[in-house]
Amino acid sequence: MTFVRELSAIRTDDDLSAGGKGANLGELTSAGFPVPPGFVVLREGYWATT
Repeated sequence: MTFVRELSAIRTDDDLSAGGKGANLGELTSAGFPVPPGFVVLREGYWATT
């Protein structure tokens, strides 16, 4: 299972696993706004390491 996703692969319906900020940055990226490249560690990844 992958616990990391690029911002370009995240949308607002991913807010439960990517968080609100990650989901909004993904939407801004897909809309063409100038967002620096980045990634999100999903909630499942955080809990898998604790």
